[in-house]
Amino acid sequence: PRPESEVEEPESKSEPEPPVEESNAAQPAAEPAAEPATDVGALFEKLRSEHVDTASSDASPEAAAPGEAPEGPDARDAPEAAAAAEQGEEPADDQPAADGDPATVARDAALADTTDDLVRRGKRALQDEQNDLLDGLRRQRGKIDTTKVLPALDDQVARWAHVLQPAIDTAYSAGAATVEGAAGVGAAPRALLTELSTSVVTPLRERLGSSLEQIDARTPADTEIAVAQSLGARYREWRGEQLEDVLGDALAAAWSRGVFDAAPDGARLRWIPAVVGKCPDCDDNALEPTVKGSEFPTGQPHPPAHPGCRCLLVVD
Repeated sequence: PRPESEVEEPESKSEPEPPVEESNAAQPAAEPAAEPATDVGALFEKLRSEHVDTASSDASPEAAAPGEAPEGPDARDAPEAAAAAEQGEEPADDQPAADGDPATVARDAALADTTDDLVRRGKRALQDEQNDLLDGLRRQRGKIDTTKVLPALDDQVARWAHVLQPAIDTAYSAGAATVEGAAGVGAAPRALLTELSTSVVTPLRERLGSSLEQIDARTPADTEIAVAQSLGARYREWRGEQLEDVLGDALAAAWSRGVFDAAPDGARLRWIPAVVGKCPDCDDNALEPTVKGSEFPTGQPHPPAHPGCRCLLVVD
């Protein structure tokens, strides 16, 4: 008879465990086939995340990971800032406070929507004006006369008066409404509208004229190209750098004029600087309230005192 161990060996070989092990071993072999697509997607994700991390680290080097101490000169100030925060103190800020006189703050808030609308209208008007000038330039025959490129001054003033009128009427009537007991006011005086339109047109016209005078081209074709480039550059500058300031000055002037016209005769008027300490003349006017009909120390009956003046007139 055979030993019992030799009899049991065939039974162990017939067990189904080896096939199970083979199927389990086949699963890892199938995974590498899907890895290339996953790796490509992960690679792009990694590149994008690295790009964002690099940009954010360049823009704000202070933003360190939690628990990490900031490096550089600001690290010396970190303990002091932390101590100040624990005591409820706010860190010092070099930027000046945005607060101003309550009257100027109220005026700016009241004219915010009007200002935005006027700036949009002004930008469209500039673009239309530039296109009209280019059309006139192309219609010239032979040698181009740069002195005839710009429209007549009266025509340009009238055109901008049409652009300004709705906003000027709003600012003028709003300023008049601040005077207690004043009757309701409608449109601004035509003379004021013309004056403010001229104040908008004049600096732009001077800039355009000066640029055209510097053109020295040999042929009509070269002149046309130079004029078109010059006009385009000047109008871009005006739209991006000057227009909003000039229009804001016009609205501030209309507001103060509304206050002045609505004030009764003999009323005591006070000049409020837009920014105290910015303009010595305006600061001098603020020191001495003046009766309507008299002039302030700098010779004006009401603001503005100069181009760019955003001062305010109120009735005491």
